[in-house]
Amino acid sequence: SLNLSFGTGLEDEEAKEKMALLSYNADTLLPTGGGLGSDKAIQRIVELSKKNRDLVSQLEKERDNAKKLSAKINNFNSHQEVQRKLKSAVKSKQREDTASTNAGTPSSEDREKQMKERLSTINTKLTETTHQNDALKQENPNSIPKIHKLCINICVGGDSRALDNAYKVLKELTGQTPKYSKSRLTVRSFGIRRNEKIAIYCTVRGERAEEILEKAFKIKEFELSESRFAENSIFGFGIEEHIDLGIQYDPQIGIFGMDFTVMLSKNGYRVAKRKKCRRKISRKQLVSKEEMVKWFKGKYQDFGAEVVVE
Repeated sequence: SLNLSFGTGLEDEEAKEKMALLSYNADTLLPTGGGLGSDKAIQRIVELSKKNRDLVSQLEKERDNAKKLSAKINNFNSHQEVQRKLKSAVKSKQREDTASTNAGTPSSEDREKQMKERLSTINTKLTETTHQNDALKQENPNSIPKIHKLCINICVGGDSRALDNAYKVLKELTGQTPKYSKSRLTVRSFGIRRNEKIAIYCTVRGERAEEILEKAFKIKEFELSESRFAENSIFGFGIEEHIDLGIQYDPQIGIFGMDFTVMLSKNGYRVAKRKKCRRKISRKQLVSKEEMVKWFKGKYQDFGAEVVVE
């Protein structure tokens, strides 16, 4: 008899046993006569090969499941060992407690006092660590706000002569060339037409902005209301007379009021505004309202800066 088998490449005993079941005699498979019998035998061989492949895939799945089960068993055993160690530790602790009670240990009231003392020491350590973390955050230069820009605006309406005088005042104050802003709408009650120049503004940065801000804060006596601070890294205030900033009074020019708008930023804010390789920044890089208030109080604490809650 001729035994036909199909190679699977498996070396374990289970695969060999299953492959032995698939072996058969050529006398039963192949008929003596040619023709349709040989075609049937070929079909039979093809079917058996398919079954063989299915068995191989089943064996691989069973192996994977066996590996997973072995891993779970190992984890379970390790967990049981940990539980045993914990139980043994608890029992030893109980024995020590019982031995200490028999030897004349302190009462429950003394133990409560000791526990309270330990809790107080732990709380003091926690407060110390929090203060240290806050100090480290303050020392981090990337988390310290700074003045990004200062915008000064003088709005006079549709009077061209007053607009020219305001231009001279703002140029003398900043040392830069101001720009004109136009109206968006026509307001007849104010005598303003659309696209008419009605205001002067200028943007100042760096040390010059800090000098102008300090003069303006002196006029406000370093006191601002909490409502002046917004959530988008901006706060603002205004003054009524520009001569309080140290500019000499000129009767031909007159007196103008000004609006100051300050924007604070942290290191890395430029990444969201640059032209090349622009990226989004996290909300931690933006200056919150609390951080602005803290910056104002800390920067001008020598002058007694205060934020009034309305």
